[in-house]
Formats: sequence, C-alpha cells, structure tokens
Amino acid sequence: MSALHPLLGFTLMKTYLIFYFLILSVTMISTSAGNNALCFLTMRPELEMLHFAEQLALDGLQYGVEVFVIVGNNAYKVPFPRLSNVQILQIPDEKCIAYGYQQTMYVTTRPIQIGTWDRAFLYFCELNTKYSFVWFVEDDVFVPSVHAFRSFHQIYSSTSDLIVQRLLPNWSGDVSGWPHWSLAIGKLVPPWFRSMTNAMGLSQRLLKAIADHVRWRGISTFHEFLPQTLSINLNMTVVSPIEFDTLAWMQEYTWTDISNRPNNWWHPVKNWTKQRAWHHR
Repeated sequence: MSALHPLLGFTLMKTYLIFYFLILSVTMISTSAGNNALCFLTMRPELEMLHFAEQLALDGLQYGVEVFVIVGNNAYKVPFPRLSNVQILQIPDEKCIAYGYQQTMYVTTRPIQIGTWDRAFLYFCELNTKYSFVWFVEDDVFVPSVHAFRSFHQIYSSTSDLIVQRLLPNWSGDVSGWPHWSLAIGKLVPPWFRSMTNAMGLSQRLLKAIADHVRWRGISTFHEFLPQTLSINLNMTVVSPIEFDTLAWMQEYTWTDISNRPNNWWHPVKNWTKQRAWHHR
C-alpha cells in the first residue's frame, strides 16, 4: 500500500501543473483579448468630445479598452483639466517626418503634409504597439452612446483585421474613376480598394503591415486606400458592418434618424451642441 504513495504524489503534482498552466493560458488569452484602444482624432478637442471620451474610458476599464485623443494642432493648449482616464497626445511634426508618417491625408485638392492620421498611425504603428486592436474615430463622427461603442467593439473586433465602411474596388489600377487613385500609382500594387475612413478599426497585424509598408517606401500614403488595399491583398479579414452605413461624406441627420438606429455610427455631425443634446437624451 505504501508503494503507491510516490505514484499518487506524482499524479497529483502532474494534475496540479496541468491545472496551473490552463489557468495561466486563460489569463494570458484574456489579457491579450482585452488589450485594445480607442483613439479620437481632432485638431482642437471640444469639451463634449472629452466628456464622452471619459465616459468611454471609464466603461472600457471593464473590458480592456484604453482611450486616447490625438490633437493635430501642436500649438493648441488644451484648456480643460486633464482627464484621469483619457490620454491626450500631441506629437511633433519632426517625429512624424523622422518615421515617414507624412501625406496620410494628402490629396491634390487639400495637400496636408502632416495631419492627425499621420500622428495616429505613427503612435499606434511605431511608438505604442501593445494593442491587439485599435479604433480610430474622427471627432465629427457621432457615436450615440457608451453602449453603442461597447457592443460594436465586442461583436466585431476580436475576429477582424479591418472594420471599415463598405469597400469600393479598383481591379485594374484605372485612375479615371476617382480623382485620388493617382496617389496609389507606384505605391501599391493593384487591385486597390478604398472607403470612407471617418471611423475604422485595425488589428495589430494590419497596423504592423502599415508600419512595414511605410518603412519600405519611406513615406505613408492616403488613408482612404492604404489600410484597405493592404488588408485585402494580404488576405486579412475585412468587415463592413451595417452600423457604418450612416458614415457619409455629406448628410444631415435628425434625432429621429439616431433613435431609429441607436447602434449606428453617424458622420458628419459637426454641431457640438447637437452632439451634446443627443448624448443626453
């Protein structure tokens, strides 16, 4: 009977080790899955945007989403008290130039050399790469509620590399159908894909692909086709959800529109008095 004790002890120890490593694996997976970011892009942060960002950040503590605000105007002094859960970033032009993050918003009709998208891509592609998924949202995108963001994030982010408004393909590299296709010549191999980019979500894998592309070329290129084309041509998972159907170039919305589709994201809503009123209804 006593001869069985060493075997029993070994079996118990093996069971304990298996259980320990299972718990460790689940913990690591949970930590990784919850390591996400939401980044607002703005030239001058409005108080309403910062208040809503703070609400999102407080809610995000429960499921691993950190909130950032990229301020495009480096001469602008944020007059509001620093929010405890929102990180406000101003990145110098010189740093963008050094890493090649220029012309991400550049078009012939509006030649912005360094804009908010350059700063945002630089930060999450090069300076802070710990996030498994990052949302980028321009400040005139109206997200109706904290719940609308949380549910959307939890449904789509864990299984997608790019979440964006519907893609429009250019299979042959013909530049006549859209004035900005000419910017893709010599920078990306067709087929090309474009979309509205007022709001989009990118996986760490796609952010790394953008970083690799910028290092290879030495400079970025237009954000309305760069991540879209890279994701498709690299066989990544792209989702164009119905909640993004209300991201338009120019459109007017009413409260009835919002209340009928409370989980949709809306663009453009540039009136901050309206955004404030809608968030509090």
